[in-house]
Amino acid sequence: MKNKNINVIDIIVNDKEDLYNNFNCHKLSSELGNYIYNQSLGYPINEELKINIKTTETLNDKEKNAIVDMIREYFGLSIRETLIYYKYNNFKKIVLFILGIILIYISHFVGTINDFLISEVFLIIGWVAIWEVFENILLVESKKKFKLKRLKKLVKCKIYFEV
Repeated sequence: MKNKNINVIDIIVNDKEDLYNNFNCHKLSSELGNYIYNQSLGYPINEELKINIKTTETLNDKEKNAIVDMIREYFGLSIRETLIYYKYNNFKKIVLFILGIILIYISHFVGTINDFLISEVFLIIGWVAIWEVFENILLVESKKKFKLKRLKKLVKCKIYFEV
């Protein structure tokens, strides 16, 4: 069995209020959430991840569990947002692909009427629509899928506390 490296994200908290959102004390601070995500970018996606929170103040078990839940909820919401994006993006890809096919088909029939310019415009617009779908699949979605894997890794990572 292959040993996986364990990468550690260290968080040093001087004031436990820094953990909480300014507008809702039951939500994780967006600054902290962004910090955790940005720190995870330096680590390979296939290696384990661990969050180590060092505080100057003592936290009871209830506060620790709340912080762990807030971290998981923060990244869980990002996962949900990404999945909603996929849902609407898939619909957009289907519509663009069908539109591209229809425009290429129309271009063929307009070309038989000997209206060269209009048939070429329909043909170009049709191919651009189809290319947009392939570009989205090849470039945009690969980045989003990589981000989704990283977010899932952050939701599942182990979280430890040190005083």
